[in-house]
Amino acid sequence: MKKIQKKSIVLGGVLLSVASVNAMASCSDVLATWQDSFITSSVGASGNGGFGFPVWIAAVDETGKVCAVANSSSISSSGTGTTGTGTTGTGTTGTGTTGTGTSGTGTTGTGSTSIADLATLGGSTVGNMSTLGNRLIAIQKASTASAFSFDAFSISTANLYGLTLPGGSLYGLQFSNPITVTASNTSNLGSSDNTGSFGQGMSDPAVGTHVEGVIALGGGLALYNSQRVKVGAIGVSGDTSCTDHAIAWRLRTAMNLNNVPAGFGSGTGSSSPGALGDELVINTGNNVADITNTYKHPSCAITTAVTDPTAGAETGVIGGTGTGTTGTGTTGTGTTGTGTTGTGTTGTGTTGTGTTGTGTTGTGTTGTGTPSTGATGTGTPSTGTTG
Repeated sequence: MKKIQKKSIVLGGVLLSVASVNAMASCSDVLATWQDSFITSSVGASGNGGFGFPVWIAAVDETGKVCAVANSSSISSSGTGTTGTGTTGTGTTGTGTTGTGTSGTGTTGTGSTSIADLATLGGSTVGNMSTLGNRLIAIQKASTASAFSFDAFSISTANLYGLTLPGGSLYGLQFSNPITVTASNTSNLGSSDNTGSFGQGMSDPAVGTHVEGVIALGGGLALYNSQRVKVGAIGVSGDTSCTDHAIAWRLRTAMNLNNVPAGFGSGTGSSSPGALGDELVINTGNNVADITNTYKHPSCAITTAVTDPTAGAETGVIGGTGTGTTGTGTTGTGTTGTGTTGTGTTGTGTTGTGTTGTGTTGTGTTGTGTPSTGATGTGTPSTGTTG
């Protein structure tokens, strides 16, 4: 069980003692560092890119319960009053007592700095100041970052974009935790009698409820205290999702709840040394296949005027590793070279002289045959007749 300290904070111009309300005890770590000036400086910082639109900012505790909702368009700058000047009265010397005039003292006017004093604006005016649909998206981004991060590992909503695309290992995750709508918390969606409280800090009708929902777009970050324990999350929505992430990153840093233990982009093998781990990694190419099943996020630079946030530790954005179009070169044809046939010199060898061998003459034995005598034949004479 957490040790709850009594902390007085100013939220939306209302002084609160968070320890006095049991229902808000788990939000104390988040609300203790939530300040109007942090929102103003984070939203107005250069290098955020995007359109420069007003944004909604939501904070939830470690269980996803909504702690506060604000709108940047309703946070005014500190007003400066004019010092009043009193006139010194001059008494007339009479025959009596010298009159003494009293110096008038003017009061220095004090301007108001508050989170979304929307109650005086009326329901329809809220949507005229900023995109009303992004209120719930900001809450869902905070809920998503809290739901899928824990003490040992932080996952930003930007990290979920490529993983939840068709073909990604987490495809379908975005449908897993639908927005909670019950009879007890329908007010968090807004109705005609409570829209005047939208974005009014802890008076927003979503405070104290679990809205749930999963958003796989940049803008949601888990919050970690100095002991690297997750204490909640914040969600920003209203500009491009890349700009929403940059604003949320700046706000978390200002709240000093950026003690991230680890994430997809940190640790051994990280392509960005020094990364906390839950940065938005922009893929600048146009090929969806380069993003699918990775923790990358597409570029939000949809026109030349709408740019991505400046990459760096201030915005938590890592430059794109997109793949450009492969260029095709023409195959060069070389000329076949003709060499000159070389003529070698015929070598002349020395004729070798062999030694004539002398054989021994063989002597054969003369054979002696016996003469054969044939018999003399005797013929009878024939006498012809004279014709």
